[in-house]
Amino acid sequence: MTMPSLLTALCAALPLPAAETETAPRYIHLLPAGEITTLDGRGPYRVSNAAAPIAAILKAGDRLPIDENHSTDIAAPKGAPSPAQDWIIGLQVRADGIWGEVEWNAAGRALLADKAYRHISPVIAYTPNGAVIGILRASLVNRPNLRGLTALHQQEAPVIVNAPNLTTLYVGFSNAFQAGFKGANPLYKRAAMVVKSTTKSNEYGWLGQFPRIREWVGDRVVQNLTTETYTIVNRSFESTIGVKSEDIEDDQIGIYDPIFSEFGRQSATFPDELVWALLKEGWTTPCFDGQYFFDTEHPIKNALGQTGSTANTDGGTGEPWFLIDDTRMIKPIIYQERRLFDLVRMDADTDEHVFSRKEYRYGTEGRCNVGFGFWQLAWGSKQPLDAAHYEAARIGISTMKADFGRPLGLQGKLLIVGPKLEATAQKLLNSEFAAAGETNQWKGSAELVVVPWLD
Repeated sequence: MTMPSLLTALCAALPLPAAETETAPRYIHLLPAGEITTLDGRGPYRVSNAAAPIAAILKAGDRLPIDENHSTDIAAPKGAPSPAQDWIIGLQVRADGIWGEVEWNAAGRALLADKAYRHISPVIAYTPNGAVIGILRASLVNRPNLRGLTALHQQEAPVIVNAPNLTTLYVGFSNAFQAGFKGANPLYKRAAMVVKSTTKSNEYGWLGQFPRIREWVGDRVVQNLTTETYTIVNRSFESTIGVKSEDIEDDQIGIYDPIFSEFGRQSATFPDELVWALLKEGWTTPCFDGQYFFDTEHPIKNALGQTGSTANTDGGTGEPWFLIDDTRMIKPIIYQERRLFDLVRMDADTDEHVFSRKEYRYGTEGRCNVGFGFWQLAWGSKQPLDAAHYEAARIGISTMKADFGRPLGLQGKLLIVGPKLEATAQKLLNSEFAAAGETNQWKGSAELVVVPWLD
């Protein structure tokens, strides 16, 4: 396959504004539509499909630099500096060609204010037959070459709402969404194990017992992991934003960037809403053994095989707090993930709401649900968070046993509280001295996690 050639092309004369109060233009005309001719006789070149250069750039996922006098192509290979003065951060297809949205830095603005340069010259990639397939970068220059470009400071035309521009818009919204998603700090995995689901629902029969190791005498003994029936059915969740066509035409789309960023953050932390709400409801919601998750009568078999009961709560009526062992792969809560949250769109001209309401819709959707895992891994309390009740919680979780009296070897490693108990918990875990002045024996005994969703 023949690799495309690179052409350094200089644009038409671009007079700077006479008034010092005029600002650097937000958009610059990079390539005219149709056939492109040059003053030096090279070409002609053609932009037969304006979406192709944009798609190539969007695939690369990077902003495009604007340098001086094509220093990237001329000076840099010789070892000279080639700093970017500005950046092209977005592209639009308009009736007269391709326009670039510029993020001017202080150096670039100063060059324009001083009238140091009067023209913009793009560097394009093209095939041997002259078809333009990409825009690589641009440069501030004083020699025009391309014909048919709009001056930098000419009145900007309205944004044309068409399929390529909507694709560009969606990519921008998606980038904001992903930035918000990646910038979030979800906490649910501290108390929940993530189970990938591939069906409408999942059964967790194995929750009936912890497997144990025995001396191998005679044949293997298969431990039954299907003694309990516990099913988590996936649920669908969504949220949708409407973007008015007028906002796109009037170039008001920047107001939506923070919204889509928040959209992404909410999608990343939505599991927190489910997980921590379920943990709070542990005193009133049954788990796999039919008892409430936090209960004083969980059925358990003693060393003789006789059924008795044990507790993982000491009750109370105050603010809830929890002590868990988070060192195991298995956690107290199951977060069942059927389909990850992602940004989707409805922006085709044939969509009914586009025709009737002039509105493009973007949404996030996913499928998931939560349920309870092993109750033995968590101690829940609504008693005052003081030294006595904290000690009771530590003893309760560390003496937890499986069937037939087998110790589970659990430790209260993580103390989970809501914002109202943060100060109390900090004092309990970090103070050198206890209330009566004696040494605080619980200092550093557990990690503290403050969960806003528990408020």
